[in-house]
Amino acid sequence: MTRVGWTSAFDFDQRQAMVINATSAARVNVTSGTSGVVMSSHLRTATSRMGLRMVRESVRCAEWLSRVMQPRYSIELHANRLALSRLDREHPHHRANWRVVNGTLDARLEAMLRARGAAEGRDRYLFEAYLFKLSSLLATSFARALFLDSDVSVRQPDLVHLMLTTTLELSDLAAPVDVARHKWLADTFEAAPPLCSCMLAFHNSAAVQQLWLGAAQRLIDVSHPEVRQGDQEMIYFEWVHARRALRVLVLPEEWYCPIAAATWASPHGEVMQCRANHYHAAGDQRALKATRPWHSFKAAMRTAEASRRGRNRATAAPSSHEAWHDGGFL
Repeated sequence: MTRVGWTSAFDFDQRQAMVINATSAARVNVTSGTSGVVMSSHLRTATSRMGLRMVRESVRCAEWLSRVMQPRYSIELHANRLALSRLDREHPHHRANWRVVNGTLDARLEAMLRARGAAEGRDRYLFEAYLFKLSSLLATSFARALFLDSDVSVRQPDLVHLMLTTTLELSDLAAPVDVARHKWLADTFEAAPPLCSCMLAFHNSAAVQQLWLGAAQRLIDVSHPEVRQGDQEMIYFEWVHARRALRVLVLPEEWYCPIAAATWASPHGEVMQCRANHYHAAGDQRALKATRPWHSFKAAMRTAEASRRGRNRATAAPSSHEAWHDGGFL
């Protein structure tokens, strides 16, 4: 049977038909509360330009996810006081998209900060945002959770469902490989491929909670000054240095594309479907519609064939991971 990317032609057409011709009966609403999507939104100051942009992106991406996700899962937003105030003021209907948790920093992380004392020479906004993200992972009420960054837009309708079910049957934690790994000090990551924490599927178990706590401690202590001081770097080091018993599944590049495109091309010329997009302004629905998210099987085949023959590179991502990163995503 002919295959495109990860799915057969038959399965691809079946999924496409489910989205286009969905009836109310087909739109399953999962309300058990045991599994769901987690997002976080943090503002350090009321006038932070980066923070305000991320708050708006959260709303756009949640709206988009609510439209395309099949079956439907609850979305849990962890927002600090300033972010929640901004959301209520600028987006009064945002609570229709998710269940809001008025997030404060986990008490264990607060204790780590007090023990460490003032941290000099770091970007306070990014540090607090990364720490709040780890706190949100610790605080989720779901037994199985899929964390999505505020600039991730899902294209594959059943992606959330598959990651919360099949993927987590195989692992305690699953995350895509960091497509920018060649630029972010690849030599440092020798034990396993570096992960991108824009998309984290995990069991909310004691062992995984210890992973988040250990990553937070490394972030607070600046345990690895040779790399970017982000949550995903610290999660990686905690995993390979202290939590090797965890079943961690590293997902391939097509789990997300860091550009506004429906397909991307590997350095070997293979064209694959993007399961999600991860880049700032990813929730812009006009851009998503313009790139025809989750387009038909025949269109995918035509694009792949044209790309292989070198006649059309319009939908292919740059062949270099570094070029992707230069497109401007965190």
